[in-house]
Amino acid sequence: QRLATRLLDLADRFGKPSEGSVAIDARLTQQELADMIGTSRETLATTISSLRERGIVQMEKQSVVVLDMEELRQVSGG
Repeated sequence: QRLATRLLDLADRFGKPSEGSVAIDARLTQQELADMIGTSRETLATTISSLRERGIVQMEKQSVVVLDMEELRQVSGG
């Protein structure tokens, strides 16, 4: 939930809409993202993997692409 909320915030601030998805062009490492939400990199990796399997996000190098903003909002509890 914290990751989803942070990704929504980053998408609002740095997101670039493209063909129904939003690319977050913030050049964040997984460690930096983990630090932002107060978790370990390992826990973050597991959470991102879960979101990726559900078709919500995709990781590309140091950027995140949100494939389904509405589903991400639901995950965040918002």
